[in-house]
This record gives sequence, C-alpha cells and structure tokens, in this order.
Amino acid sequence: MNDMIRKYSLYSIIIIGLVTVASAYSQSILGLRFPYGIPLQTGTGLSLSMGGAGIGVRNEYLGMADNVANLGTINSAIFTAHASLDFTNIKEAGKETNHLAFNPHLLSFCFPLKKWGTLGLSVTQTTNANSKYMIENDTAKVGLYRTGSSTLWRVGWGYDIMKVAKIGIAYQRFYFNPVTEKLRVMSGTFPGQLLDSTSMSFAGNSFSGGIQVPVKNLTLGMSGQYFFENDARVVQKINNTVLSDSLEGRSNSYSYTMRPAPSIGFGLSYQISPEWLCAADFETEIWNKHISKSDIEVDNAFGFSIGAQYIPAPNLLTPKYYETMQYRAGFRFNQLPVPTASEFGITLGLGLPLRQGGGLFDIFFEYGQRWDSSYKDSKEEFFKIQLGINAGRKWYQSTDTNY
Repeated sequence: MNDMIRKYSLYSIIIIGLVTVASAYSQSILGLRFPYGIPLQTGTGLSLSMGGAGIGVRNEYLGMADNVANLGTINSAIFTAHASLDFTNIKEAGKETNHLAFNPHLLSFCFPLKKWGTLGLSVTQTTNANSKYMIENDTAKVGLYRTGSSTLWRVGWGYDIMKVAKIGIAYQRFYFNPVTEKLRVMSGTFPGQLLDSTSMSFAGNSFSGGIQVPVKNLTLGMSGQYFFENDARVVQKINNTVLSDSLEGRSNSYSYTMRPAPSIGFGLSYQISPEWLCAADFETEIWNKHISKSDIEVDNAFGFSIGAQYIPAPNLLTPKYYETMQYRAGFRFNQLPVPTASEFGITLGLGLPLRQGGGLFDIFFEYGQRWDSSYKDSKEEFFKIQLGINAGRKWYQSTDTNY
C-alpha cells in the first residue's frame, strides 16, 4: 500500500509539474535544438563582466576558468565561487512568457606548490539543458519537461617558465545526464494520460591546455580542450499509463558512442596604464568533430568578446573605498551550435574589495538576446544578475601582488 501511495504521489507531482509547464507555455525552445542545451559562458567575475574576455588576462582570481595557463600566475591560495540569477523572456508566435532560475556555475580552488608550480581544482557548469514546452492540437496536449546540465570537473597544473611564459594543462571529466518527461493528455476516455520518459547518462574524459606570453604591457594567450570518445547510455520508457495500476508500457535501453566538440580560443590583454586594462578573445567550438547519435544539424560555433576594467586609484596608499573598486564593461557575440542560431550579451560589473585584503566580491549584470532564424516568430531576451566571491591568502611564496 505504501509503495502504491508513493507511486501515485510521484506521478501526481509529474502531472502537476507538466500542467505548470503547459500554463507557462515554453522555456528555452531554442535549447531543444542544441546537443547539450543552452551553452553557458564560463569564467569568473573578472572575465565575465568584461564580456567573457579572459584567455589573455593574468589574474589570480581567474584561477584556470578561462585559461589553465593562468595557474602559472598564482602564488596564493585562492578560492572562487560564482552563481547567477537568470531572468528569461520568451516571445513566440504572439505569446510572451517569463521565467526565473538560479544557477550555480563555478567552484574553484588553487594552491601554490612553491617551485613545483600551482595546482588547481574546479567544477564548472557548461550548459543548461532545462526546457519546458507545450504542444496542443485537436486530439491531445503534450507537455515536455527536460532537466539536466553538463558539468566539467577539472584538476590542473600551471607553471611560470622563467617569467617568459605561463603554461598549464588539466585533466577534465565531463558529465551530461539529462532527463526528459513527456506527458500526453488525450481527449476522450479515461485514463487518457500517457507518460514517456528518456534519461541519458554520459561521462567522458578530456584534457585542456594553454599558454600565456607576457610582452611588456601586452599578454597573449591561447587555450583549447579536447574530448575523447565514450559510451552514452539511454533508457526509454514509452506509453506508461499514468494514474493506473498498470505501468508496464514499453521500455528499452541502448548505448552509442559520443564525443563532445573540442574548442580552441585566442586572447590578448593590454595594461594601458595602472588604471586601465582592456582584453579581447576569439573562440570556436569545432562541432564538425562532435560525435553523437542525434540528428541535430550542428555547425562550428564562433564567438568573440571584448571588455575593459578601470580602477580609479590602484596605487594610492590611503585611497577612498570607491577608488579601489574595479569598474568593468564588455560585449560578446556567439554563434550557437546550430548554424541558424546566435546570441549577444552586454555586461556591466563591479569588483568590490573586501576588508583587510580578504579578497574580492563581484557583482555584474548581463543583458542579451538569442534567436534562431529557423523560428521567425521566436526570440529570447535574458537578463542575469551574477555574483561571485574570491578569497585569497598568501601561502608558501612571497608575492608582489597587492591585496
């Protein structure tokens, strides 16, 4: 009896959730066309608030988020965490809906090892596969609810080669585990409610590497990552009858080979003066090297970002607080994995120093739009409030970095 109650409770929750989905109409329909959902910008507060430009930026609080070679810059123990509050407005076929989500993105630790370089550990959310959608015709209503995301766990090492170049390499473990529930409410006789579910699990190995070369006030950077093939397993349950004693339906499982797309990026930064820093990146995801069973048409995705940072009085001995704050702005444009989809973002941010050299608190905002020319009547606007905390303490090595 208890098992039956739990079973009915579970499916009641699913039904209520999918009815809510139907009332919301849709969430990120464009993400349904991408292999792993909506790609997320990776980085920390410094680079993300400058439009995502960070491959050629040397800064301890960047950890290895943008370029693992940046570990060669770090000589303090560093902790970084980053999350965002995401607002999405979807306009589709004359209808408009609003959605809100909280997304943790990054957790990172870096530890200097004296003359043996610097060790870095991190976990990063790289895509968001959450989607909600409803289709309605004369005979049925179909609610689609998908949850999941891809995450990248990394352990990296960086080294400073006689102040001539910073190099880094990282081992990465990639996870993608989406679950899709589809509820069909049929017109006519009871029960008339069928639930399909598909769950996929994939875990694969990859590595990334990078280099940064400082030339006076200019820093050049290159970073890339490569994924190895591994098996993805899919479990499907089809035509299960909801709110019935019989949940037999059809069930099958299968495996196939999968490999995420590799990527490469180039960046530069220039310290115009102690007050001003500017940076730019150009990156591409090489989707024609992607291996999957999916019939989604993908295309190499290019993107660029540019940004700047201003600190009013970085070298004063007794500055006012606002003179030590880091003011940032940036712009980015990215082609998305399918050839007809793109997005852009405009960013503004602040880096707020914590008392007694305790680190830096980041708050920044991004407004942007994404679209797919295959959907003439569909467009998504997004607004993000992003927060980050960066803590640093000298450990083994002495440093000339000001805290």
